[in-house]
Amino acid sequence: MSMANMVSHTFLTRHTSQIDDSAAFLEDIRQETQLIKYWNLGMSYNDCLALAAKIFGLLAMAFRGHHCIATAVLSNLGNPVRHFHQGLPSVNGRVKAGNVVLARITGAPPVRPKTHAVFMVIEYAGELTVCVRCDPKLFCSDDSKQLLALYIDLLKKTVE
Repeated sequence: MSMANMVSHTFLTRHTSQIDDSAAFLEDIRQETQLIKYWNLGMSYNDCLALAAKIFGLLAMAFRGHHCIATAVLSNLGNPVRHFHQGLPSVNGRVKAGNVVLARITGAPPVRPKTHAVFMVIEYAGELTVCVRCDPKLFCSDDSKQLLALYIDLLKKTVE
């Protein structure tokens, strides 16, 4: 189910009734992302953004306003270390710079208006890190932690 650097930007829209059966939901998502990767549809979003940026004011107009672009966002960063052009020294798969070892990479994209939660998945040093950022007007800290725990439990069940 890996999509890192294969999809770019895509929007998968589902009605809540379509996610009740998790196995069917995952299969449906898998089929859709397979088509997106096959036809390279994720790059068309980037192409549209580039075109909109060339037309003065169009990009700002597209992202202004009070419409919902996405209820939830998942960003799969993959392994960011693979982008380094030259091999860096490492200790147990972790980047080393002098006497400092990069232990973990965390973060999440900003939460746009009307977006409720954003997730970031990062693979580093053979470990998977999952981060979440939620709209603070809708989620308290404990709610965000509970949402993250639920998501991780679903990931574990999917792997099993």
